[in-house]
Amino acid sequence: MAVIISDILIGPNSAPLAGVTIKFIAAETSHFVIKTVVAETTTAADGAYSVTVPVGLYDVVLSSYGVRPQTVGQFRVYTDSESGTLNDFLNAPKTAPS
Repeated sequence: MAVIISDILIGPNSAPLAGVTIKFIAAETSHFVIKTVVAETTTAADGAYSVTVPVGLYDVVLSSYGVRPQTVGQFRVYTDSESGTLNDFLNAPKTAPS
């Protein structure tokens, strides 16, 4: 089981952010992943990104050239999670869906 996380990464000035690496680092070992970097993508010139992420708990780290990597949150992908944006997952309730 996996979901597709995709959207356009927008910066604080409402402009798309190009060349930003988004890492999804497994925060625990499960039946689907081991505790390691599982998925990574870099935003395109228009800020677009798309990555497939398996079921599990993830820390999200953003980095770009010349800027120190920053952990921006944590989320869980469940077996019944639907694909969505990074913000959908970071802002989702922290409990299993009913």
